[in-house]
Amino acid sequence: MDRCPSEKALRDLLTDRLPVETASAVEAHLEECGACQQTLEKLIAVPLLFPASSTVNQLPGEADAAFLRRLEDNPVGSNTIDVQSSLTLAAQGGAALPDIAGYEILQVLGQGGMGVVYKAWQKELRRFVALKMVLAGGYARSEDLARFRIEAEASARLQHPNIVQVHEVGEQEGRPFLTLEFVDGGSLAQKLQGIPLPANSAAQLMETLARAMHYAHQRGIIHRDLKPANILLQKDEGGRMNDEKAPSSDSSFILHPSAFNPKITDFGLAKFMVGGSDQTRTGSILGTPSYMAPEQAEGRTKDLSTAVDVYALGAILYELLTGRPPFRGDTVAHTSQQVLTEEPLPPRRLQSNVPRDLETICLKCLEKDPRQRYASAMDLAEDVRRFLADEPIQARPTSIWHQTSKWAKRHPAVAGLILVIAVSSTALLAGGLWYQNELANSLAEVTSERDKAEKQRDEAQQNLYLAQIPLAHRAWNAARVRGMNELLDAVTPRLPKQKDLRHFEWHYLRRLPHNNVVALRGHTGPATAVAFRDDGTQLASASDDGSIRIWDPDQSRELMPPLIGHTGRVTAVAYSPDGKQLASTGADKQVCLWDSATGKLLRVLGSHSDSGYHVAFRFDGKRLASTSADKSIKVWDLENGGEPRTLLGNQKEATSAAFSRDGRWLASTGADRMVRLWGLENPTEPRVLKGHTGWVYSVAFSPDGKTLYSSGFDNAIRVWDTKTGKEFAKDKMLGHSGQIRGIALSRDGSRLASACFDQTVRIWDTAKKIELARFKGHIGKVNGIAFHPDGTRVASAGEDHVVRIWGVTQSQDYRDGPKHERGPVTVVAFSPDHQRLVSGGADLAQVWDLTHNKPERPFTGSVGHVHALAFRSDGKQLAAAGVDPVIRIWDVARREPVRLLKGHTDRVTALAFSRDGQSLASAGFDRIVRVWSMARDDKPLDIPAHAGRVLTVAFSPDSEALATGGDDKMVYLWDPTTGTKQRSLEGHTGWVYCVAFSPNGKLLASAGEDGLIILWDLAAGKELVRLEGHAGRVNSVAFSPDSERLASAGFFDHAIRIWDVPRRQELLSLDNHRDAYAVAFSPNGHLLATAGAGSAVRIWDGTPLQ
Repeated sequence: MDRCPSEKALRDLLTDRLPVETASAVEAHLEECGACQQTLEKLIAVPLLFPASSTVNQLPGEADAAFLRRLEDNPVGSNTIDVQSSLTLAAQGGAALPDIAGYEILQVLGQGGMGVVYKAWQKELRRFVALKMVLAGGYARSEDLARFRIEAEASARLQHPNIVQVHEVGEQEGRPFLTLEFVDGGSLAQKLQGIPLPANSAAQLMETLARAMHYAHQRGIIHRDLKPANILLQKDEGGRMNDEKAPSSDSSFILHPSAFNPKITDFGLAKFMVGGSDQTRTGSILGTPSYMAPEQAEGRTKDLSTAVDVYALGAILYELLTGRPPFRGDTVAHTSQQVLTEEPLPPRRLQSNVPRDLETICLKCLEKDPRQRYASAMDLAEDVRRFLADEPIQARPTSIWHQTSKWAKRHPAVAGLILVIAVSSTALLAGGLWYQNELANSLAEVTSERDKAEKQRDEAQQNLYLAQIPLAHRAWNAARVRGMNELLDAVTPRLPKQKDLRHFEWHYLRRLPHNNVVALRGHTGPATAVAFRDDGTQLASASDDGSIRIWDPDQSRELMPPLIGHTGRVTAVAYSPDGKQLASTGADKQVCLWDSATGKLLRVLGSHSDSGYHVAFRFDGKRLASTSADKSIKVWDLENGGEPRTLLGNQKEATSAAFSRDGRWLASTGADRMVRLWGLENPTEPRVLKGHTGWVYSVAFSPDGKTLYSSGFDNAIRVWDTKTGKEFAKDKMLGHSGQIRGIALSRDGSRLASACFDQTVRIWDTAKKIELARFKGHIGKVNGIAFHPDGTRVASAGEDHVVRIWGVTQSQDYRDGPKHERGPVTVVAFSPDHQRLVSGGADLAQVWDLTHNKPERPFTGSVGHVHALAFRSDGKQLAAAGVDPVIRIWDVARREPVRLLKGHTDRVTALAFSRDGQSLASAGFDRIVRVWSMARDDKPLDIPAHAGRVLTVAFSPDSEALATGGDDKMVYLWDPTTGTKQRSLEGHTGWVYCVAFSPNGKLLASAGEDGLIILWDLAAGKELVRLEGHAGRVNSVAFSPDSERLASAGFFDHAIRIWDVPRRQELLSLDNHRDAYAVAFSPNGHLLATAGAGSAVRIWDGTPLQ
């Protein structure tokens, strides 16, 4: 052709209305003309709402002419033609729609060379579907039939919330058809229109798509034609309980992409890895060039793997971030050549605000070599998840050397020429070696300046670290998990040779969101609701992604494939009392019942006229209540069927409902700020409970039905008397700083759990109306909550797509260690092999298995209240002392005393083994320090150490010095072999309760009644610094194994403080430890054990996450 075909000719090509000769000429032209190719792609992206006829390549008269005139007025790239007006035109023109059993065909959605797509109503299941039908007779080409068969076969294998679902495959008068899930939000190609998405929105969308493709890959299917036009968007029409409705315009998608659920479609070019049909021919090139992997562009069909879909996902991510695909030439051939020979321009060159990590992820997908891409779509999804969770990603930027190597392979001739020039240049440079002497002085000066700059850099990094750690802890206390992670990431080393400043405190904070919680990941959209089955064997979760997932809460795994039936956001799930059925509702307005054992959809009870919000079973299982944005509450009779009873009275959306245990009352909540009590036995006007100042989201009855709890927008949990309808104003539970989205009661009613937009889950004592525990870990709002039937766990549903299960009785900040029948617990000691923790208190010495986190058999032999404990260096023996003056040496394996050391005349207060295990030092109220030989039964060396009682003793790491402290306010250093005093360290103004040597032997720390911690320089024999921060007595200090950190236990301020020893600054304060007595680091420095006035030992975990 001499000139470009008209837009009408291209449109006729798409609908097979061109003569064969003309069509061939236009197709040949398209191979060389990039402008026409782009026009054609835009035309494909516009849903052409042609009315159907019995012969698809004939125009049915005046109605179609009027329709085409309207189409001509609709420019390429604009919004689609109004559906209603198109239907009117079709009706006026008398266009015939096919008659297919079981379906009512409503309108044409689109038409092309392969066939036509209708919007239809499936009568039996009462739902809209898209019905795709192949052209009739000779108009159906063999390739079209093959592609249709492949699409049906591939899609039928895939049951996933982010893949368009095939409902049925059939045939009507010789014409194959299939019915698909109806998706009404348009395609991603339509919505983008060259406008980049915000980075986080692009990443969330990519994670969803990558997980969906991994699902397909696991089932042996490669898509091979992933592109924005093949990603449909399901609108969330009013599914969220707020004042905003889901946006529908293309520009709104850019601003609110989370209001659309992506669904992958068109598996007509799919390849089956094992078995199945395949349209591929050797040497054929299938797909869209701008999103096609190099091996696909070369036609190497036998070599195609899941890596081609990873590449296409990277190309889509590239377009999401930059507004354009990575390659777009003037012609199809030019685009393919770019794919094969050129590197994509880094996204940050086009959009400077693209995060570096996201750019790295994107470019890894677009590697020419499939082996250099992500090994799977799941690996891609996980790296994107890490980016969204502010965790380090696995991908690494391409090095300069690797970039150069890739360029040289693609341009060998030019690379060879450059090599020749380089060699020549080297020869020339060799002649100038004499110049080196002239540069020597300058180099020395530069080196000095560099060293100075590096020192300043290190100083700045240290200062940043010291500032970030307290801020990160503050962020955690405020439930700002993302903020905490960002602060911690800011001090994570990223440069070569950069010093790693992270110690116990950094790893402790990083680990906090992962403590006492099981995270269930699988949803590709925000999780909206959770429910436990009555026997506790199942946990159901619902999501914006349109799926319901069934989990084993004990094994933390999915029990079956996701339940797919709703066509939009699922807002609520509830198990029947016998656990056999699961009810759900959502944005598609339907109320569904599922078989909980098989996941099969049993029936659709019916629907509301607007989005469904909540479902609740009556306790006998015979009734089900559902609430909706249509303001109504429907009570469904599950026993006899029939039309539901509709409760009207809400002025705005009805948000939740709950039955009383006896089934006589139904409580409901609404956007009109009211709680309503409906009598079900004698229908009357509901009792209206007023008090909330915003939307009320959730409601729950006490087991006896006398009390009602409600929560909502006003951040309060209110308590009502069901008999009088009055609020117990003084019993209101306050503490949340955001909208409380859900509440749930334990079966016995003693505890209430709440889920809040302030990103926390909280547990409340319903009798005392006080907060018992607070759990943090969700990044974003917490939407739903449920109590496990045994009352020991709660599950929560998060905006971050994650379902979490929390232990109700365990803190996140620490875990409980040995438990004593009565307190206080005054001493703790780790075994040298890290396996055990021993604590001493009023009821002897308790042992805790650190590997399995459970108690072990305690030590026998009465010593009364244990005041002192010390493990021998080999871990085989433990020394203990109590209220009597006898020291007992226990065999650790047998838990029996093997030796009694007698000599003290009063209580023994402290014990310490030398590092070689040959000596044991003891101190007591009798003012004597004794050094015992562990190899012989010789008389101990007695050191009359202090003018008063000796309260503490410690061996130096080299066993050549012994430090003591007492109520005479003095610290002394002694020679443990002769008893000679080495030094007197004076500085405290009160009793000295504790001393500890740093493991490197350079420092001694002492602390006591005056609240001071003094660090002594052992080489100089003088005070180095005073650490001030405790408000009163310090009972215990302990160095970390690397000597970089010091932990201290404050008695009156109830605080455990962590100090940076080199910088002499407090980093962290672990509060709320009443009357802290003892502190100890584990031998590897990962755990910190503390004890106090309570009966339990706390273990603070700083183990680095893997």
